[in-house]
Amino acid sequence: MVNFTRKFHPVGFGAFYTECHEFGGREINVVYDCGTLKGETFIEGCIRKQFPKDKTVIDILFISHFHKDHINGVPFLIKHCIIKKVVIPFIPKADRALFVVGEGLDRRYEGLVLDTEAYFGGETEIIRISRNGENDIPVNSAEIIRPSGNPINISLSISLKWTYVPFNYNYTEYVPKLKKKLEERGLDYDKLSDKKYLYKNINEVKRAFKEIEKDQNKTSLILFSGLIKKIPFDDCIVLVKNAQIEVLIDSDAGSLLNCVYFGDASLKDDEIVNAFKHEILEKFNLSYRTLQIPHHGSMYNFNSKIVESSYISVVSCDFKSYNLPDASVTKEIAKAGSVLVAVTDNPNTEFRECGKY
Repeated sequence: MVNFTRKFHPVGFGAFYTECHEFGGREINVVYDCGTLKGETFIEGCIRKQFPKDKTVIDILFISHFHKDHINGVPFLIKHCIIKKVVIPFIPKADRALFVVGEGLDRRYEGLVLDTEAYFGGETEIIRISRNGENDIPVNSAEIIRPSGNPINISLSISLKWTYVPFNYNYTEYVPKLKKKLEERGLDYDKLSDKKYLYKNINEVKRAFKEIEKDQNKTSLILFSGLIKKIPFDDCIVLVKNAQIEVLIDSDAGSLLNCVYFGDASLKDDEIVNAFKHEILEKFNLSYRTLQIPHHGSMYNFNSKIVESSYISVVSCDFKSYNLPDASVTKEIAKAGSVLVAVTDNPNTEFRECGKY
């Protein structure tokens, strides 16, 4: 049996989620996003608490997208841990400099987008997840680019049962909208690969990105984490909230350990939700009982369809500064019969799920 622990860390308005598989004295560590608007010092403390030993091995780091509240802990994570594999959403090379400027990424993080391989070093494998059929991927690309929906399994010596399935909605869908916004400002999209032209028009580029901000979140990497098929087991799953309240659930369905991380995905459109269900859940006959509510509970990213089959809905939020989650979102979660768990920057709000498989 493999001991499993999932944690939603108390980083407030941000995202830092970890999973650990333990078997025979060995650990497999997986991280989904690593950042917070509380600042770099705060997230460093969270990282040290989770990985107290220097050079702890992280087998896979998933980065949903490149907003600061999801990545500002990554530089310290690189120094503190050994990261074997990084999975990120695909962005064409021609658009990366434009993306960095438009998102306002400073020098500490721009390498994540511009040259991810160099940013993490030669020992770390970088995998970019593209939309199926994306038509601007070079055939002779030296980068590792995988279509959305391809399972990424953890070490087979630990388990043949657990899998991670990333889903990336089509990056190129919002590019025409961006081109239109840039053209409205008299800019030539094709010239923006030239750094001089790009930085000369940096303010107009930022304004154009701001206007399509909701569309950009469509590219946030969604991740299914769980058992590839239902497997009977005798042990109860133990859900530990706030390290104080224990909820025991007797079940013979291993899917109760399964989770979907939505990052900041913009799910308002049914098209994205339906594509995820069809291309991931239905394709592999998967189900989930825990989900991470996208974009800290924003009403602009939420779709009630995602909570129809969930038992627990976790939201990383900051009630005071950002007034999230939105009341309409919490209402829909309650209406669906899902349990809402709010994880803030208060250490007592850390949420854990523990089990065996």
